[in-house]
Amino acid sequence: MIATMGLLEDSWNTLLNGSLSYSGKEVKVYNPDAPEDLDPSPTVSEHYVIVRAESETEVSNKKTYAMNSIVVVDIVTVFQNNINRSVAENIYGQIVGFVFSSPGRNQLADQTGIQILEVRVDGTVYQDEAGDQKIRRKICRFFHRLS
Repeated sequence: MIATMGLLEDSWNTLLNGSLSYSGKEVKVYNPDAPEDLDPSPTVSEHYVIVRAESETEVSNKKTYAMNSIVVVDIVTVFQNNINRSVAENIYGQIVGFVFSSPGRNQLADQTGIQILEVRVDGTVYQDEAGDQKIRRKICRFFHRLS
């Protein structure tokens, strides 16, 4: 069995790092977690994305090696007052646009030893948090079939 999850996370990071923005500011991508001392600047948004592994299942047979893997893309939007739901949706739209730029094809780069045959959205959960800041998270599961 080939260790595929790290390679799959690398594909996501390569595709999204430096590609996402909101209101003219870069939306940072972190893996597997965001640093505790996030510091927005004039060029970096307070919103960010976390890409992390969830699971992988081997589905090989005598003829082919295959793996089903789930990667979670957690879009974290941060507000001082009221939550603006459209921010998470805007960032999600950018992500989906990069991953699925052509019907039936994905743009995640194959890595040495694996080929990404299929990618699809496998569900989304919303989570709102209140405290000193208001936070809306859009947590998306992406299914991958690898060989």
